[in-house]
Amino acid sequence: MRRYFFSIGFIFLLGFWGLSLQASLTQKTADGEILIPVNAPLYVVVKGMFDTKQEAEKTRAFIQQLLVKTQADGMIESSKLAGFPPNKWLLASAFDSESKAKWWMLFGDRNPKLPRPRIKKTQLLEASAQIPYFPDPVRDGEQRFFTEEEVVARIHQFPDVKALKQKGSIKLVFLSFPRTHKYFYEVEVMKPEGSKFVAYDFISVFAGNLNKYSRMMENMAKK
Repeated sequence: MRRYFFSIGFIFLLGFWGLSLQASLTQKTADGEILIPVNAPLYVVVKGMFDTKQEAEKTRAFIQQLLVKTQADGMIESSKLAGFPPNKWLLASAFDSESKAKWWMLFGDRNPKLPRPRIKKTQLLEASAQIPYFPDPVRDGEQRFFTEEEVVARIHQFPDVKALKQKGSIKLVFLSFPRTHKYFYEVEVMKPEGSKFVAYDFISVFAGNLNKYSRMMENMAKK
């Protein structure tokens, strides 16, 4: 588990960048941001519930310090989400699927100073009340960007990765998924070494165009 979190931090310190989503989407802003659907099933990971906005802002700032370059959860009034008590402020992120919500709960090291996160199924009640959102590539029959399976197939096309695969088994581990402001996948490629698998490369693939990618191996070779 510690190796997993180290890999995430290592990618962000190397400065992988995100690109604005260019695909045609039904619910998006003018600059391509995918919006949380209103009055539709949604999962939120709640990192804390507070009486005042100031308390929420203070905790969010602390979480942001821990996550470094990764965007922290957003703040939202509890009345904007179904099923929450009124007159509260929440620190939360939104997800189309429960599996991605569970992944976000495990992202990064737990800190005993933070409220214990929980997952709640809910609905957004007002379109203007947006928080960080991890959309699924396909929702309600519409493909909004490339899927994980398509990203895996693209990575397998790289000549060096293909050569590794021909020699034996390799592993691809998804470290990050498309989200608000950063619509790309981050994937660790692992190769066998002795009785274990070790890191071979870290690849960032734009969710809207599989030919737009960044490889740690290539970036380091240019320096």
